[in-house]
Amino acid sequence: MNKRYFLALADYNIWANNIVIEWLHQINDEQWEQSIISSFSNIRQTATHIASAEKIWIDFWNNVSDPVFLSREFNGTKNDLTEIWKNSSAGLKNFIEKYPEENYEQQVVFKWPGGGEDQMEFV
Repeated sequence: MNKRYFLALADYNIWANNIVIEWLHQINDEQWEQSIISSFSNIRQTATHIASAEKIWIDFWNNVSDPVFLSREFNGTKNDLTEIWKNSSAGLKNFIEKYPEENYEQQVVFKWPGGGEDQMEFV
């Protein structure tokens, strides 16, 4: 795996997220909050979880000192969330563009939002 491969994945991620975000903008507030049978109790919680996971990994990779897991703390609007999501997708691509390919073999060290530190391989 090389930088070109990861950039292609980042472009796909942006494309796929934009399709979901466009759909989210088409639903009304009632649908956004409506109870559903799924891993999460409504579309808002599902979208928040996805955006939160993407954002926190960008924060981990960028060594943000106090990363925030949105799923625990987010109280904004649908538009606020989709803007965070878009920025996280762009942030992933930006990170890959700037990350030296020779560092792909190194461990990524990060701090969990609830405390503690961990590490994993970049690839």
